[in-house]
Amino acid sequence: MSGQYRPPRSRRPRAPGKPPLQPKGFEGVPELTPEEVERRVDVRGGGVPREPIERPVRRLPPRRRPERTVARDALLLIGLAIVGLVAVSVLLPNGPLTGSSTTPPGTQAAVAASTTGATVTRAGPSPTSIVVVDPSLNVSAPQTEVPTAVPTAAPQTPTFKPGQTPRPTPKPTPKPTPKVTPKPTPGPTPPPGSPTLTVILNVTNDDGGNAVSSNWLLDFGGGSASPSSFVDTTSAGTVATVAAGQPYQVYDTARIPEAVGYTAVRSSNCSSATGGLLVAGQHYTCTITENDRPVQINVITVVNGPDAPSAWDVSATAPGVSPAGTVAGSSSGVTFSFDAHAAFDVNQSGPSGYDPPNTSGTCSDSGGFVPGTHLTCTFTFDATPAPTPDPSAGWPLLPIAFPLALRRRWRPIRRR
Repeated sequence: MSGQYRPPRSRRPRAPGKPPLQPKGFEGVPELTPEEVERRVDVRGGGVPREPIERPVRRLPPRRRPERTVARDALLLIGLAIVGLVAVSVLLPNGPLTGSSTTPPGTQAAVAASTTGATVTRAGPSPTSIVVVDPSLNVSAPQTEVPTAVPTAAPQTPTFKPGQTPRPTPKPTPKPTPKVTPKPTPGPTPPPGSPTLTVILNVTNDDGGNAVSSNWLLDFGGGSASPSSFVDTTSAGTVATVAAGQPYQVYDTARIPEAVGYTAVRSSNCSSATGGLLVAGQHYTCTITENDRPVQINVITVVNGPDAPSAWDVSATAPGVSPAGTVAGSSSGVTFSFDAHAAFDVNQSGPSGYDPPNTSGTCSDSGGFVPGTHLTCTFTFDATPAPTPDPSAGWPLLPIAFPLALRRRWRPIRRR
């Protein structure tokens, strides 16, 4: 292509002798010859025109088939599911979180008790009947009924098959017949010169008790004595007349709960079985000493872990406690004794790695237990479980793995 100007060619051939056609608006403009055109182009600075710019041919990418896209999306979803299962197995090695696995160990015992309907009873002294009798009345001891033998049916004769050898029938072991203590038979009024018996009741309060001699009722169990029942209010004792040559026994009955926890020690003349029958005209003395018993508590150590109960030291703090100091724990229990009506507290110390103990029964009190009371205290130690991994710590991995698993190469679609 040259830099010369070429006028447009007419489609119609010009008729000979006719002037060339002029564009509208250029009438009267003289037509330039080719030489004039070349001259004017050279004067205006025209030169060799630049070569046309060759642009690269743009090739559109081939269209993707929809079948490949669906298959690739399915493979990505399967890979994402596998990554999620691996993450769950690593973060939760003990299985999915449940209500029982996230419950603290300290609340698992309360839930089990409410489910089974079990009740916890507090150990304490067994109820004891209290007899309050007016001194002016004659009270007789309750009579023991003789048990009546119940007739048993004769055993049936077994039938044996031919060729069968009968086996010897073991003989039943006879039950021992309960012995009945004969009560003295009331006799006639003793004649003048009958033997006399002074009954003295002493009270020893060396273990915290506070009972007095008037808290017991003394009687002869309905025997021939006058008075047959009385309350000893003096240190000199009470004189009673007893039938000569007749068996007798002096009984003591507690009138208040405080007196139930005492142990009675009797002299020989308080019963004809130990002192013999009384002789007319003679004077005898019966001394009964009531000694208070201390309060006892059995401390049990239960360990739910690798250590033994003996690894714990058990101690009790109370007035007159025995044994004093620390004692090795035991699953069957360690018994401590201390004064009645005194405040006490039981403590245990042992290895680390266990939750605070769960206590049941009576392990401490501000005071108020009567002599002879038996208590139970149980310490339960549960091993502290290993820390559970936080489930939320694994969640940041999923947002990172999700875009990576679904990463795709997006290309702009160019229209032709």
